[in-house]
Amino acid sequence: MLLRVENPKVHYDVGEGRVRAVDGVSLSMERGEVLGVVGESGCGKSSLAMALLRLLPSNARVEGRGPFDGVRLPGERLRREIGGGAPR
Repeated sequence: MLLRVENPKVHYDVGEGRVRAVDGVSLSMERGEVLGVVGESGCGKSSLAMALLRLLPSNARVEGRGPFDGVRLPGERLRREIGGGAPR
């Protein structure tokens, strides 16, 4: 298994409440497969991708698991390279 995402949840703390961007969609990929994530604007596609890379803003709250080839994705290194600071 190259990628397995198990029940991710991404919520953003905004103003006086919380916005649910991703609420428990699981997926998996084998090496050599291609996966497309399709949906309406604002349905959480980008939040899911950013959560996998650990590149979400500081007001984001993430639950779930998303190992890549048995190891967490290198979000901390990527954030330093693009100047984003420490991951959440």
